Amino acid sequence: MMNFMKVVEAAKVAGASRIIGVARDDDKLRRAVEFGLTDCLNIQKFAKPIEQVICELVDGGVDYSFDCTGDPGIIYSALECCNMAGGVSVILGLVEATQRVSFHPGALLWGRSWTSGLFGGYKARSELPKLVERCMKGDINLDHYITHKMPFSKINEAFDILNEGKCIRCVLDYEN
Repeated sequence: MMNFMKVVEAAKVAGASRIIGVARDDDKLRRAVEFGLTDCLNIQKFAKPIEQVICELVDGGVDYSFDCTGDPGIIYSALECCNMAGGVSVILGLVEATQRVSFHPGALLWGRSWTSGLFGGYKARSELPKLVERCMKGDINLDHYITHKMPFSKINEAFDILNEGKCIRCVLDYEN
């Protein structure tokens, strides 16, 4: 869920006027509105493929799409909802080693493209120190990603609520 929220916030900071979020969980979508989401689409509420819904909603496809799931079907849907003439789909979710994304090369012929952005596209060695500096100065707020704080003794409960999608990030306190 954290990648989803970070993508929404980054799109807002980058100046996106419309940010469409897709999820199976209405609570996740409601939380994302706080980060800048403008349109909420619960994938379970549509009879047709979500990429078709999005293309109809924005008259031809989005300029950018981001997959935060690592699910091959959703990765493909993210590509398909991009504008055929230059839309960019970014893969952020980790895909299991045994999984493959199947697609027809024609999906890329008119100018669509796929890229990835593990670690937000930052180069760890050269750019991470600058990112940390921006966080320390308060330019980037990480606190709003922390939705739960628990003593370390509740680590299993912390993983449970994280896996259930009930929190964005949980901080464990070793001293309690």
